[in-house]
Amino acid sequence: MLAVGLVFEPGKRLGRDTADSHRDDRDRSPQSRRPSAPAHQSTRANPSPSPGRESNHDTSRSFDWSVVPPEALGAVTQARLRRATTVALAALAVVGSGGRAPTAYAGPTERAVDYLAARQDPISGGFSSGDDVTAVVKPSYTEWAALAFVAAREDLRQIGAGPTLRAAVTDSALSASSTADISRSLQAVVAVGANPRSLRGRNLVAELRARQRPDATFDGEAFETAWGLLALQAAGLPATDTNVDGAIHATMRLQRTDGGWGPTGGESDPAVSSAAIQALVAGGVSPRDDALLRARTWLAGRQTVAGGIRPVGGGRADALTTAWTLLAVAALGDVPGAPPWDRGGGPRAYLLGLQRADGSFGYRPGQRAAPNWTTAIGAIAATRRALPIRPSRRTRHVDRRPVVVGRTPAAGSPFDGRLIIRVRDDRGGTGVDPKGVRLRVSGVDVTARARINGFAIEIEGLPTSTEEATPVELDLSDRAGNQRRLAWTLGPAPR
Repeated sequence: MLAVGLVFEPGKRLGRDTADSHRDDRDRSPQSRRPSAPAHQSTRANPSPSPGRESNHDTSRSFDWSVVPPEALGAVTQARLRRATTVALAALAVVGSGGRAPTAYAGPTERAVDYLAARQDPISGGFSSGDDVTAVVKPSYTEWAALAFVAAREDLRQIGAGPTLRAAVTDSALSASSTADISRSLQAVVAVGANPRSLRGRNLVAELRARQRPDATFDGEAFETAWGLLALQAAGLPATDTNVDGAIHATMRLQRTDGGWGPTGGESDPAVSSAAIQALVAGGVSPRDDALLRARTWLAGRQTVAGGIRPVGGGRADALTTAWTLLAVAALGDVPGAPPWDRGGGPRAYLLGLQRADGSFGYRPGQRAAPNWTTAIGAIAATRRALPIRPSRRTRHVDRRPVVVGRTPAAGSPFDGRLIIRVRDDRGGTGVDPKGVRLRVSGVDVTARARINGFAIEIEGLPTSTEEATPVELDLSDRAGNQRRLAWTLGPAPR
């Protein structure tokens, strides 16, 4: 238990290392692999995929800190220079956080979906690229966001104040026309728990089957073939299915001599190669198969000294290419910081280094590009899951908006001119943003007079009345932009 008046030592750890304190931050050991064999049939298993009123107290989780939050350090240090009473306030604010871990140090996936949740379109329930406020909602961004929420085991019924994300995905899938679009939409529809065989008159599975060529490819391209293979398996078709088996053979035929996959007339591409690796492993091809050993070698060769993965055409590593590669690393059962992925700390370390305080992933250091899309794929990569993403039986119910966990004086109690409000963000959130706090007392904005940190708000010397009640309004926001507005009334001051 943290005691009032405890002196914090900057940088001192109170518990386990951050990398060990959250499931998202732990490296898993490689999955067991069978010996390689000359033909992929001998190394394939037969997978069996699935078809598709405000609370002031929370004692549901134990107190588990990894590092003393900078917000608490800053507030306590500054307050001690002012007066001892505010030291007690800061310590009480931490204790009053309901026994939850500091959200600013939550896992990367949780912070990423926290960011996405604040950027869902309130009218359609879908997502845009996130480049600016005028960006248009598109099926591809909506479906990638859905895959991210499902990979994070979020309850999709709670994603969306208006239309739910599940409804937005089923709406977006109706516009799918190309092979790649149908394949992506089919995977998203299955992930959100809808039926791809009966989607308002459309049967995405039958449509995709019909697009497979006599040579078993889709559109004669490696990406479309791998993507189609992933979609068919997401729909629950077994490896023995004619279309699936044919697509596995076709994907392996399309592999280049360098070990990668790429578009016709182009060079091997990390994104295409990642899709092919995931599709083959999902189809039962062993990671020890010669084709996948060569693919691993080629893809690992794209790693830079910074740990990230170079895109097609070379140049500097970026978040999207690195996240795509991490999906393949997960499919292969590899550890992203161990050989052959250990340069610069590994691709996972590179990707997480691009995550910002608001939970989003930058494209490159100091550069943003389609942040909703980049963050969605980054979130999936951070879960260490590979495509296809299927719905989880156990999901989390999350209200992402910050909450008040304590008020002194309490609502209705006499008001003596001093007000202390303890706040916290949701578990796994990006943390309460002090800049997003707005406090109004008796209709007057008094925010500038208050002492505010990520855990508490304190103000004193406010005018009181012995005859009338005092209305209080509070706006809270986390760093990702999730907002809550609260209002209550304090009683007249004591006579």
